[in-house]
Amino acid sequence: MPCSFAKLPTLHTMPNLYDALTQMLREYWKAHDGAYPQAIELMPQDLQALRTGRKLINESMNFQLDEDWGEEFLGVPLREGQMNCLVAGDGQRLPVQLTDEEQPPAA
Repeated sequence: MPCSFAKLPTLHTMPNLYDALTQMLREYWKAHDGAYPQAIELMPQDLQALRTGRKLINESMNFQLDEDWGEEFLGVPLREGQMNCLVAGDGQRLPVQLTDEEQPPAA
């Protein structure tokens, strides 16, 4: 039976969310002379999807996971939030944006 993205409870699949966060951080660092944002906030289901996917990839490659590996993303603290966003140094919340090619297909 084919998978329907419309039935998935998460906003993003892990690879798309991972790629979007990585790109967003690169752009943030470039615009802020390498300064780190305060945090990345993700909705509970997306935070869990990101952690689950990252754990699977790391374990399949036999990487050792630190005790707090799931608490940060590329050095930026991860936390649960009401929307998926990057919290800038000034506290502004910048929504995570997926590019068109990263959007799940319409149902």
